[in-house]
Amino acid sequence: MTIQQPVTLDEVARKMIRNLHRISTSIW
Repeated sequence: MTIQQPVTLDEVARKMIRNLHRISTSIW
């Protein structure tokens, strides 16, 4: 998993939260 262009932690956190939300919704 390589990051080509620098991204802010806020953006990364949003992506992670979005993925977690999607996973949690799929589980529930």
